Amino acid sequence: MNKLIPYFELVHYDGPQVFLSKDEVGTKYLCVKLRSDGNGLYYIAAAISDYRLTTLLNGTIDLRYAMIHAERGEWYIVDDGEDNLDIVARRIDVDEAVLPNPGFNFHPEEFKHFDVLSEAASLKKTVVHLILSQDDNDDHTIDSDALADILKLYQAIVKNVLKKTAANKYIDKAFVAPANYRLRAAAYSPGSFKLHLVSSSDKDLFGNNVIDQVLERMDQLMDNNTSSEHVISNFKPYAGHTVSAYRKLLTKLVDMNINMRYVWATPLQQKAHETRIPFKYAEHVRDILISRNDLNTEMKELIGIVEEADGPNGSWRIRNSEDGKTYRGTSEVSLADIQIMSRYRFTCEEKMEELAVSNKEVASYTLKKYQKL
Repeated sequence: MNKLIPYFELVHYDGPQVFLSKDEVGTKYLCVKLRSDGNGLYYIAAAISDYRLTTLLNGTIDLRYAMIHAERGEWYIVDDGEDNLDIVARRIDVDEAVLPNPGFNFHPEEFKHFDVLSEAASLKKTVVHLILSQDDNDDHTIDSDALADILKLYQAIVKNVLKKTAANKYIDKAFVAPANYRLRAAAYSPGSFKLHLVSSSDKDLFGNNVIDQVLERMDQLMDNNTSSEHVISNFKPYAGHTVSAYRKLLTKLVDMNINMRYVWATPLQQKAHETRIPFKYAEHVRDILISRNDLNTEMKELIGIVEEADGPNGSWRIRNSEDGKTYRGTSEVSLADIQIMSRYRFTCEEKMEELAVSNKEVASYTLKKYQKL
């Protein structure tokens, strides 16, 4: 080992003073700036376990103690290299005179969401911690079928919020790709039942992920305001598949007596975002969404040349100009007046059905109205 990779800053004052780094196998190191001797910028580093790091950040031990009592009994002197930290020396003892004075303690409130923040910084990806508790149990377990359903519905919400955001022209439709909405399960840790999810896409040149915009919009939807008018106004721009997925998720939480919260962070921001969905709130919002059929209906507009209009059977086919695809469906209105190979605007209700074998979603379309262009 000859290099360390810094990934999370703990103290900054005229430059990094205390931070975390990792080696090529992922071992964490606590790094502290040495008192300057005028010959360069050097740090002392010691391997640190998750348990020791927790006791340091919650203030149980101070920084000096953590460095003096290094768990492996060895220390490294590292130089601030061009990209990473270059190890210049290994020590089996430490000169306590170069370490911080006693009494340098961290405060727990400063590092409330340290785990998700440091994970996002280390992986350089957006990270979501999904936390579930069932029946007030504290054994850190969850019903496996309920977990599978909740994960699937949460993923469906992320995907549909992205699609609706693009449809409303807040982001380019080119960003509606699996890499920008898919999350991968990366780890599990206690704390009720906590599942670590990681974005599939990498950050752009400015450190952003497309999924960050989606998660911000999801935070706004579930803001714990229980006013019916507010809930309806909040969800109206996402009417259709997004609302339907939310309703199914909330129903699952209510039926299984599960409280849910999720915390997410990006590699760019030094703050975490937390959304709580307690049982009573889930039940209330679910009932509102169930009562509004209009919020559960996904409408799609198709504009293009009509290639088929079978009046007796109520079937039609149109080539959509926007994406060049051919769409087929049934109709609730008469097709008798439609002229084949003419240009029309079709307003349809879109329904999604999941195939049992492949788990692929198949869309069906019902024509509600049309207009000749």
